[in-house]
Amino acid sequence: FILYFYLVDDTVQVEICQDSKGSRPHVPFINRHIATDGLTGNTISFSSLQVGDRVEIFKHVFQLCACDAFTRDFLKEHGCPQPANKEMGPKSQKSQEAESASTIAYLNRKSNLDKRQFYKHDGQVLCFTACLPNYLDDQTPPDSARTFAIRYFLGDDTMEIIETSARKRTDQFKKFLVRQLLPKKLAFNSEFIATDSPRQFDGRLHVHWKDLRIGAYLWIFGREVLLTGVDSFTKQWYMEHSDLNANDMEALPVHLPEPCPLTRKVAEHDGIAAIGSAEDSMQNCLSLLPKPCRKDWHQWAENQGRVLSVRVHFANPSKEDKERSFVLQYYLEDGTIAIFEEMQKGRQGGKFLGRTKVPRPHTDGYYTERDLSVGNRLLIFGHEYVLESYDEYTRKFFQEVPPCDGGIA
Repeated sequence: FILYFYLVDDTVQVEICQDSKGSRPHVPFINRHIATDGLTGNTISFSSLQVGDRVEIFKHVFQLCACDAFTRDFLKEHGCPQPANKEMGPKSQKSQEAESASTIAYLNRKSNLDKRQFYKHDGQVLCFTACLPNYLDDQTPPDSARTFAIRYFLGDDTMEIIETSARKRTDQFKKFLVRQLLPKKLAFNSEFIATDSPRQFDGRLHVHWKDLRIGAYLWIFGREVLLTGVDSFTKQWYMEHSDLNANDMEALPVHLPEPCPLTRKVAEHDGIAAIGSAEDSMQNCLSLLPKPCRKDWHQWAENQGRVLSVRVHFANPSKEDKERSFVLQYYLEDGTIAIFEEMQKGRQGGKFLGRTKVPRPHTDGYYTERDLSVGNRLLIFGHEYVLESYDEYTRKFFQEVPPCDGGIA
């Protein structure tokens, strides 16, 4: 390694020297920044650098062996004389080369072993069933009814966990753990690490098929699950490749509670604060991509342009509203209602209620033409109206199709 100390800002940089001749470019090992010596706890300065001493940066301990002429002269001028350089002998260089060759040979051997394992066991999967640990008790909260399927791939020792207790087909998050190597320090929270030859891979221990058995607990990133059963292939595999017998592979009794039925209550469409009709609002509750409501095209084709007009007034008007009168229009083509205020002295008329369907109180339906009988009272969005009289077209219409009797509709 080569350690650089920049006097302009007291930063340190470490690079890897690939050969002693310097013919190959250096590789950055620690980027340039203000560093702290882990051995002393002080910030590294030029006065703390001494040939022969050790420096710890990010858990890496470096021994200073030599310095160049400029560094030696600068430190001597500032009262920090340096001892003679300590060259690395041939023996140390040979041991370093041997260690590097040993590492490369290990990686190549490991790569070949993984390839042979993949070619031999590709497509072979060990399947386990699992559940939450409280399923062994009869008193299980019904909202925790979750079961899982654990798949161990013998080709590369990876695992994936899929939830099998999805309540509906709309539950999209069924994969509990994506396929990956599972570290043992995250998988076992107890002393159960039942493996004869722990697998060391990238400096970490990962779960092997020898660690999995019925009755074992696994911690999947903070969530504990219990292995309860295996399929026929997994059972045969363990009986052939381990000391487990048929009795050890018996499934555990599991008491699965009945899942709680989901009840979704839709807010009432009051027509005032809500936007759009009740059918449009319901489509937004049923789907993220709402579809247009279906219309009764036969009713629209038979009654297109036909409008019933009724003169109405407030049933319990205040002092200011006694003189106000309105015209209620009912559109037969789609069953919508609109209300217009008549122009009077000192009051400008106009639209009072936009065209919309009006729900009948205390029912699930809407007002129809059968409710437009003279004398009836209609409760429309907080205002109660009394029907007074028809126009000529509406009177002839109700001679053929009489409305219902009077009363509060």
